[in-house]
Amino acid sequence: MNTEHYLDPTIPIYEALEKAPELYGQENEKDPIVYAVLRNKYNNWVRFVTEYDPTEQMIFSLVYGFEKEWGYADLNELLDNGTEMDAEFDGPKKLSEYQNILGINYEK
Repeated sequence: MNTEHYLDPTIPIYEALEKAPELYGQENEKDPIVYAVLRNKYNNWVRFVTEYDPTEQMIFSLVYGFEKEWGYADLNELLDNGTEMDAEFDGPKKLSEYQNILGINYEK
């Protein structure tokens, strides 16, 4: 496994996540701010990342995959398995704004 890219500060995912609050930082927000939109190039799952722990490399996000659900994921594992920054990412926005752009809906 090549972990060299995890330390490169020029990768947009890490740049975007620098601004994200720690885990549980938005847990009481009905419409949290999304700091990164990630998409897996193999299965097309989309993750709206709202929180990030840089020490543990864990994210908390709303996942659109087989089901729509909130959950934690290891960022390094996602990157190793085809996850990239989505082309629709346009900086931090409320979750509802991204859902409108992509034509999806989910209530927290």
